[in-house]
Amino acid sequence: MPHAPRDRSRILELLDDWHRAGWLGPLEPVLARWLAERDPDIAPELLFLAAITVHLEGLGHTGLDVPAFFAQPLYYLDWPEQAGEALEEFLAQTGSGPETWQAALIRGGRMLAQHHDCSPPISSQRGPETPLVWDGRRLYLRRHFRDEWEIARQLQSRASTTVAYFSEGSATLLTRLFGPASSSSAGDGQRLACALAAERGFTLITGGPGSGKTYTIARLLVLLMQAAPRRVALAAPTGKAALRMDTALRQSVDDFVRRGDDDLADLLRQVPPAQTLHRLLGARPGTRRLRHDAHRPLNFDLLVVDEASMIQHDLMAALLRATPARSQLILLGDPDQLASVEAGAVLAEICRGRAVYSPATAEDLKRRWGITLATDSLRDDASALEEAVVRLGSSYRFDGPIAKLATAIRSGDAERVIGLLAASATVGDSALGWIDPRAGAGRANFLELAERAWRSTQTRLEPVPSGETEHAAWVRELLEAADTFRILCALREGPWGVAGINARMTAQLRPPGYSGDWYPGRPVLVRRNDPIAGVYNGDLGLVLPDTQGRLQVYFSRGPQLAPLRLHPRRLGDATSAYALTVHKAQGSEFQRVLLILPPEDSPVLSRELLYTAVTRARREFIAVTPLETLGRILGRHGRRMSGLATRLFPEVSGH
Repeated sequence: MPHAPRDRSRILELLDDWHRAGWLGPLEPVLARWLAERDPDIAPELLFLAAITVHLEGLGHTGLDVPAFFAQPLYYLDWPEQAGEALEEFLAQTGSGPETWQAALIRGGRMLAQHHDCSPPISSQRGPETPLVWDGRRLYLRRHFRDEWEIARQLQSRASTTVAYFSEGSATLLTRLFGPASSSSAGDGQRLACALAAERGFTLITGGPGSGKTYTIARLLVLLMQAAPRRVALAAPTGKAALRMDTALRQSVDDFVRRGDDDLADLLRQVPPAQTLHRLLGARPGTRRLRHDAHRPLNFDLLVVDEASMIQHDLMAALLRATPARSQLILLGDPDQLASVEAGAVLAEICRGRAVYSPATAEDLKRRWGITLATDSLRDDASALEEAVVRLGSSYRFDGPIAKLATAIRSGDAERVIGLLAASATVGDSALGWIDPRAGAGRANFLELAERAWRSTQTRLEPVPSGETEHAAWVRELLEAADTFRILCALREGPWGVAGINARMTAQLRPPGYSGDWYPGRPVLVRRNDPIAGVYNGDLGLVLPDTQGRLQVYFSRGPQLAPLRLHPRRLGDATSAYALTVHKAQGSEFQRVLLILPPEDSPVLSRELLYTAVTRARREFIAVTPLETLGRILGRHGRRMSGLATRLFPEVSGH
């Protein structure tokens, strides 16, 4: 007869067994024992659910949605088949449905707080704070619950805030920037984004590659700075993304000059260089502490953040706390890309609301800016946050076969995706390529292809220029060359993962006479933030000799600045970067991308991962995968359990 898991010791032993088997991390059983020691009356079910909540945090979920999890437990767990069978056996033995587990949560205990209403959590409650919070559907670690409420509160408040920078001159300048308004112009989405963002405390501008997000921001910055002097900050989650943002804006300066708009170019020149979010917030090495928070806020009038899909839950909460309520905040991003490596999918949650506008907003846009909204974008009860979202649809620089492939992936059209890749004739003869790693010499072919691509950089390593000017130009040339090609992997470990591919590349490409990790031509990935040195997690560098023959690591800082140079000792935990995970490649673009997908299925393989990989390529994309694997990937969304969308948009159905 099935029985409920009433025995706490049985649950604790089970969690220990699953940890020893490698299915759970070390924190899961430790937390369960810690809870049991502090509350002898705690329900065994709560110990199990708390451990699962911690495990799911490592997979990107900010809370455990109990009904959703028990409907598809193996969908959410990154477990091998044997572990899945053990879990199903355990659940079958208990004979417990979601109601039994929810009943244990409702009973609560000293380690669990109940929070069922829609008011923000009160931090000043008497008594010690519990480590767990139950909201009637989801179980949270308290810090994630707090962050979720903070993000929702801040975004709703900022979206409802208006700023008084509009003038007749603003409308005239908008026309100068975009031309006369038109009901059919592709650029009217960009015009709408500028008009809305010019008068709101918060705006989210979304769109795929080439949709003109940075083009729009360049014109919005000019619009705002012409109206009044502004203290502006530009930021992105990674150094590479910040560099791309900065470079694109400098190109906009050149565009204005070519058009004869020197006054607009001068306004844009006043914008400081983009920086990483960690540098902006004052990250402290080796800790999670930040220099800037609600008590020591940032001092900007306008903050623009690119690649917002990469911002994890706790970093977004920290950013909002540190940004004064009087400041305007503008986020840019592509909601179809992968979410952050760490917990949360904030951008995707915000985009759960439709970009709709009230009749009053439509009338105001028409009267003040000359913009006419389509009738199907109007809704009487549109919320301020829904009105703060602008989606850019057209692509201006991203077209051709790669764009067609990305569009098919985004819509989940497996037949179209497979057709586009299968139709690619010979790798290197078109923008798309496909290699089946199982077919004869397929594995050798793609490895040789990768080696040849990297050797094109290796051949330029000698001779090393001895003059400072010549050496600086040589370093720039090699940094640019190293950024033209990258191998992307879905996995970190194994022969199909980053570790295995990097080991193979190192063995083939390390120059004679070198035996260690540091050798000329080695691309490296920074693994930790070092604000003093000026490098951050995710930055890409290249090992090269200086004019004296001493090995240094060089990092590009854009066309305006000399490359950054660091001694390898400063980067002791850096790893080789011939291959990167798709996650680590976010915020970067390469001329050519070789994507390696494992023949075996894995929960990390999702539509978002494939879309993100394809949109890293500008000129050529090659997929190494059995074609039938693509159909499985396209049917899998990287869903993350969270309550943020429900708190942002209470009317959203489906919890």
